[in-house]
Amino acid sequence: MGVYFPRGQQSFAAIKKKFINDVAGARANGAEGFVFVTNQELTLSEREDLGESVDGIEIELYHLERVTAVLDRPALAAVRKQFLGVGYLEGGAASQVTDLRNDLLVFQRRIEGIQTGGDSFCQFMLYDFDLKSSFARNIVVIRHGEFPLHDLRIRVVDMDAGKASSTAPQDVFNRAWGELNAPADYITGRWPLTADIYYRIFSHARNGSWNQDLILKRSEQANCWLAATRILGKNGRDVVFTHVDLEFQREFGAPAWRR
Repeated sequence: MGVYFPRGQQSFAAIKKKFINDVAGARANGAEGFVFVTNQELTLSEREDLGESVDGIEIELYHLERVTAVLDRPALAAVRKQFLGVGYLEGGAASQVTDLRNDLLVFQRRIEGIQTGGDSFCQFMLYDFDLKSSFARNIVVIRHGEFPLHDLRIRVVDMDAGKASSTAPQDVFNRAWGELNAPADYITGRWPLTADIYYRIFSHARNGSWNQDLILKRSEQANCWLAATRILGKNGRDVVFTHVDLEFQREFGAPAWRR
């Protein structure tokens, strides 16, 4: 058996390194099977990666979601109380039941968040600008929130494309991004840019949909495209995130958001 209980969520690379080292130790002792218990969140693909990273020994993984499910069992109420500090309160059976129900709701919400994405959302952004050739090299998606995003798809619309001919705005990017576990992910390429751009980004994941407005303005002073962006929540009205580059406001003033 190997255990890994660091403080806070660690990178998958760190988890895998500990796992492989522990498996090597089990093999050195002639073990035919190995159980790895950790407080870390592991996605289905990460669990498969760990299982496929070793051979010749039977593997059993107890990751955060599975450990939580085990601890949720009524028979383990005393264990939760003794080692986790959660469980029944003094004051009779009614108080004990109420406290246990509240604890289970907390566990349930966390499991749901891991499985669905909870209240996490993402931000689309461009970086690494080439002013001479007018393009960005990095297309970046930044995750906001505690939980990973599943089945993420991103569509970017140029709101000014076709304005002269009165045609509808045009899609400039449409990609099934997949699962976003890390705080951010990116792809490289050549994203062409004009001096003044207004993008609307539509993001969809297992936990819902949200819209982002992104304004980019070319700045010779800052030697890049300055950005102003805001993200509307699932109801399409409430602003859940806003960022405006300080240089943007100094050079161009407050962003003019569109409906």
